Amino acid sequence: MTDPRNTSRGRPARQPLEVPATLRANQTPLRTNQNIGNSQNQRTSDIDELAKGLDRVLSSLTELNDGFTSLRETVAGLTRQNLNLNTNVENIDQRLNQIGERLERIERQMVPANGGFSEQMIIDARDQLGLDLNRPLMHNGHHLTNIPFNQANVNLFGTRLMDILFTREEQSRGSVEPARRDAPALDQDRIDLIKICYLKKLRSIENFLEIWPSVVRSLRQKSLDAKRRLRVNGLNGGETSEDEFVQPAPLPDNLDDDLNRAPIRRDVTMGSLNSL
Repeated sequence: MTDPRNTSRGRPARQPLEVPATLRANQTPLRTNQNIGNSQNQRTSDIDELAKGLDRVLSSLTELNDGFTSLRETVAGLTRQNLNLNTNVENIDQRLNQIGERLERIERQMVPANGGFSEQMIIDARDQLGLDLNRPLMHNGHHLTNIPFNQANVNLFGTRLMDILFTREEQSRGSVEPARRDAPALDQDRIDLIKICYLKKLRSIENFLEIWPSVVRSLRQKSLDAKRRLRVNGLNGGETSEDEFVQPAPLPDNLDDDLNRAPIRRDVTMGSLNSL
């Protein structure tokens, strides 16, 4: 039986044409060139993909670097803010300490309800003037602070205290804080009582230091007046009150060197204290 594949409508099937060897040799380089071209195109495509990948990596690295730079700037800013915060806290602490010190000074300067001296004034009077403000202001049953105090004539307060603390004879034998070293001085302990009484009235060491030189001149003049009075009336004569006393005529210069001085007004008005 005949194979149908070998026949076509009863005719024998055609045999495939055989390509000559020369033609087959010519087709081989063509196929090789095509393969090379395809390989080069593939490589180019791969290189392009690799370049794109590298670009993406570089872009990611750039973004990462920018993020790191921003983070570093943020950290630096937080560090500066922390330093500023620490500085502000230190400033606040210093101000609180200053306020605390001021409050302590105010508390020390507050006058007690019983009319005594403030703690700060007691300390300042002791350190600056050598005075003990805690001592009682009494002498021979007299409350020294009960003497009237006139701000328009502050020296009169001192002369009245001097009459309580010293007799006329004692006044004539000494002076208040004499300028000459060889001159006799009145008892300093009682003079300190006069100072403390002034501080009690003035409530200020500054105001006391302002008026005290004038008070001293007035008290010195009162001692000279007492010395004159005793010279005229005699040591055994009765003491006359200040209201009854008449200023004697000037004595000879050789009787007392102190009489050569020009008289000093005993009661000097201190207008600067009117605002106290």
